[in-house]
Amino acid sequence: GSSLGAGLHRLQPGVPAGDFVLPPTFGHTKLFDGQTKVVIPDDEKAILDGMGPEALKNEIADSSISIFKLLEVVNYLNGRECQYLRERDIARKKANDLGQKLSEMKVSFDDYKNKYALQ
Repeated sequence: GSSLGAGLHRLQPGVPAGDFVLPPTFGHTKLFDGQTKVVIPDDEKAILDGMGPEALKNEIADSSISIFKLLEVVNYLNGRECQYLRERDIARKKANDLGQKLSEMKVSFDDYKNKYALQ
């Protein structure tokens, strides 16, 4: 049997997972470097072995659609985040400009106050 069920995921067929831990891809930039052996659990192999060519083709098509949907959502959210960041940067620049203008006005006011101070 496979030891995948005993790993971080602790998945059991038919039982929802409380936490599903993704593999650490950012910490392992060469996750699939030719030395990594990709293992399919025996239960999953049995399901795949039982599928005919048409069912496998349909599974690939459905999975491909899911990947494209995921890419579309990621692209949408990334664009929205970029818009928020642009708006934030504009607001920061305006705040900085207003702060600079306030400092200049304080200096002008102090100069005016000193020039016309009661003597």
